[in-house]
Amino acid sequence: FTNPDGYHDDDHYMCPADVAKVAALCWENPVIAEYMAVQQDSVTFVSGQTITWYNNNLLMDPTASCYSVSAVGMKTGYTSQAGNCLLAAFQQGDRSIIVGIFGSGEKYPRYESALKLFKACI
Repeated sequence: FTNPDGYHDDDHYMCPADVAKVAALCWENPVIAEYMAVQQDSVTFVSGQTITWYNNNLLMDPTASCYSVSAVGMKTGYTSQAGNCLLAAFQQGDRSIIVGIFGSGEKYPRYESALKLFKACI
């Protein structure tokens, strides 16, 4: 790793197995897991400026066609080198399932693909 955000760097190397290991560790941390599931959050700076962030994981958006009540968060991402990526966490009873979609050419099919993988696991 050469940076913490995943933006491209020629000396930054990760493979799907590396991402899966990091995802599993994040999921085990209660604070990180809580924030991965947040739909939106606002912060007010000392200057008085307020910024609101919105979760763009469509698996967690009740108005989206790929919405799943079992989806509980994780991480979306995009770089021109990696394409559209998605780590999706699902909770089915006492079972947690994390699926990864990497290198999707289009933005939206990654959600449908993640949902199909999740359904294949249950």
